Amino acid sequence: MICSSFGIFSLRHSSQEEKYTRNFFRLQVIPMVEKVYPSAAENMRQNIERFGEVEFLYRQMLNLKRKKLLQEKKGEWHIPVEKLRHDIPLNTIIHEIFSGFGFSVGQTGDIINLMDSETGKFIHSSTHRLLKNRNWFIVTPLQTVTEEIVVVPELVQHIHFAGGEISLVEKKYEAGQSLDTDPLTANMDTNVIEYPMIIRRWKTGDYFYPLGMRKKKKLSRFFIDRKMSQHEKENTWVMESSGRIIWVIGQRIDDRCKVQPHTRKMTILRWIKNS
Repeated sequence: MICSSFGIFSLRHSSQEEKYTRNFFRLQVIPMVEKVYPSAAENMRQNIERFGEVEFLYRQMLNLKRKKLLQEKKGEWHIPVEKLRHDIPLNTIIHEIFSGFGFSVGQTGDIINLMDSETGKFIHSSTHRLLKNRNWFIVTPLQTVTEEIVVVPELVQHIHFAGGEISLVEKKYEAGQSLDTDPLTANMDTNVIEYPMIIRRWKTGDYFYPLGMRKKKKLSRFFIDRKMSQHEKENTWVMESSGRIIWVIGQRIDDRCKVQPHTRKMTILRWIKNS
């Protein structure tokens, strides 16, 4: 009860103090200033109105800058580094643009330094990550990476997982038949595929035999060769059969699973990405 009463007293005291301060300026300070500068009150009113208009112009300019610099692509924001670098005043523009992604004014210098960093370097706020990818900044929401695993016990028409949907079709193959070369489509010899299959995110140490190669390659090296961004790597899924990767989904199948002249039946897998 004592604490409660004290809190009420403090609140009243604060309100009374604020009221007293306003009255002090309105009834004493301003009249004294007007004795020396008769139009002081009117000038102050006009200045307040003008400052409001200046803020409107400031916000209007920032909106134009955002439209010029920010490009939204499937949940990411892409910003051309060189175009940003030459904007003036740089510190203010960076703060205003990136504050919308949770970055503080204290991180402005870090963002400027990131411009000259190598590909793959990044910083993050409490809600977003800012990645340097060659000549671009890429802003993405922070996500909790889960080691989700989907088991496919037998041939089904559709597989749903966190990365989207995969359709499966088995059909007869005739030697010389043309195949779909879309990277979202995988054509495999049905006899090489064994169930259950597993769909999961890739992990360090994973390797496969990329289509057209006789030697194995670690996925980490494969990603570097393909110049994939950090965000793309983190969202890469693989399909396993009998403990080996048969498809880096959306990228390339394992050479040991390819359709060959002696193949009689093929399995066609098509990946439909999440929008």
